[in-house]
Amino acid sequence: MTLTLVVFTFGPVPHYHDVNYVMLYSYALAGQCAILFGYWLGLRKPPSGYRGRIVSAGRLLTLATFISLVLVVPQLLYKDSSGVSITDAIADPGLAYDEKFSSESDALWLTIITMLTAPLTVHLLPLGIMKWREMRFVRRAVLLISLAGTYILPGLLLGTNKTIFDFVLPLPWLIALATYDGEWRVASRRPTSIIRRSRAVQAVLLPLMTVVVVAAGVFYFSFTMASREGKYHEKYHVVNSHRNGWSQAYGVRLPDFAESTIWSLCKYTSQGYDGLAGCLELPFEWCYGYGNSAFITRTAQRLLPHAYIASRDRAGFAANSYPVRLDTTTRYNVNMFWHTIYPWIASDLTFPGAIVFIGVMAFYLAQAWADALRGENPFAFTMVALLSLMFAYIPANNIILFHPNSLSAFLVCFAAWRWTRCA
Repeated sequence: MTLTLVVFTFGPVPHYHDVNYVMLYSYALAGQCAILFGYWLGLRKPPSGYRGRIVSAGRLLTLATFISLVLVVPQLLYKDSSGVSITDAIADPGLAYDEKFSSESDALWLTIITMLTAPLTVHLLPLGIMKWREMRFVRRAVLLISLAGTYILPGLLLGTNKTIFDFVLPLPWLIALATYDGEWRVASRRPTSIIRRSRAVQAVLLPLMTVVVVAAGVFYFSFTMASREGKYHEKYHVVNSHRNGWSQAYGVRLPDFAESTIWSLCKYTSQGYDGLAGCLELPFEWCYGYGNSAFITRTAQRLLPHAYIASRDRAGFAANSYPVRLDTTTRYNVNMFWHTIYPWIASDLTFPGAIVFIGVMAFYLAQAWADALRGENPFAFTMVALLSLMFAYIPANNIILFHPNSLSAFLVCFAAWRWTRCA
């Protein structure tokens, strides 16, 4: 996260606001100190066992695999009934991405289905890695198909990067965790030479797999961003108007593809600090618990007429969140730009409260990591995946609470993890 601050300060992406760097750096560094302190406190607690043995990791994984395979069908049916064919969506992510917003209300039934099943399908990736070594070839093939249907297929059909990076970002940490827990550790009764050889292979494969997966994610990210700009230049012109030719200011001349890719990565990893700087200048207005999540606010909008978001002509307590008020006062678009996680949480807890919140999440991450290393509680392994994703997206937004799938998965999995812990 310190690197993203450096990219924001010295990178090629221009700033939207006049930034008060002292206030911004002080707050961002306070957040990082809270993360370190919370993680340190969590590590001081001994790991816990698992008292919910009736729900084994194998059963959870089997159920998650089955549901994930079943959900491939409604995703394909929805895309087939939309204005963009499946082949066009894959070939032109920008077209699929634009169609996603124009027909978002038509996909409400699919959103409800995936939200209700998310507390089970969320276990697919973490428990799949946890149990990979025990699986036979056919089971591994089925798991890979399920992972593709859960993470890769939605990204391809909707032209989005989120589902792809929901898979890419936690993967290295899960592999590292599985490499050192009881499931993947080489049995001590095997000959010493075989143990050393197996550990050497793991030491090489882990960074290699990480590099390959991240590189594939970056390549697809570059492809989608280029497609969006090429098809919808007017819509993205304000955002992307400086992405070409910027390298000359740094004394080099990069190829167009490299220049565009680096610019997009810098924008996505650091742009949120621009929104954070603007929100820090605004006074606090409580949102009654609705301001921390765009999904919760949209739900309140449907159920409560006064809880209206992103409207400049109609007020409501849900429209008092920091990002929405920043949109109203400075036109820093709440739907197009990022603000980091802090303004969303601060809309309900204040900015000091957001610091405490992120420290508490770091505390739980440390405990989940320790529990997962013990190798007994499957919910701990899944919590590592969810919390690592939350921390990876801190410079962008409140990713876990933002979307219905991740929100329901997080709440149910967190409750199950805390309930099944034992000494």
